[in-house]
Amino acid sequence: MRKVHSNRDSGNGGQPARIFPLAAAVLAFGMVVLSPDAQAQTTKYANDQAELVRRVEQGEQENGYCAKTNFPRRNDIGDFFKYLDDAKDGLEFHAKSDYPNSGGCSYYRILSVDGESSKRCLKTRSWACFDKGDQNGKCAKVDRTWCKDGKLWKRTE
Repeated sequence: MRKVHSNRDSGNGGQPARIFPLAAAVLAFGMVVLSPDAQAQTTKYANDQAELVRRVEQGEQENGYCAKTNFPRRNDIGDFFKYLDDAKDGLEFHAKSDYPNSGGCSYYRILSVDGESSKRCLKTRSWACFDKGDQNGKCAKVDRTWCKDGKLWKRTE
């Protein structure tokens, strides 16, 4: 499979984007430089995202946190699959959900995109807390690989 690097598309005829010294320093320390769209979304939900990640990393419980987030309400799994269809390295997805058997809040990040169109695979990382269902009260971080088989996305574990 051919590796797709969306951060190389700078809109200047396929030439790599210029990297300023600060951005180079950020890259040198392993941080992700996000696209303008991803930066805008991250900024909008920055406080909730940081608190969710903190709770997960510290092993804390949900304890009513999800009800307080400003994440968009997403109760249609199609929203998530659209996010996967549009995936680029660093793209993020925030959700507050309430399905019949589960609910809570989550933050996903695309770590890498491999392949093209109907044969793409994505590596994702998610941080989530659950306020309902069999995971009620728990918070967790999960790394997954999603691969598209025709029109369907499937988790590969």
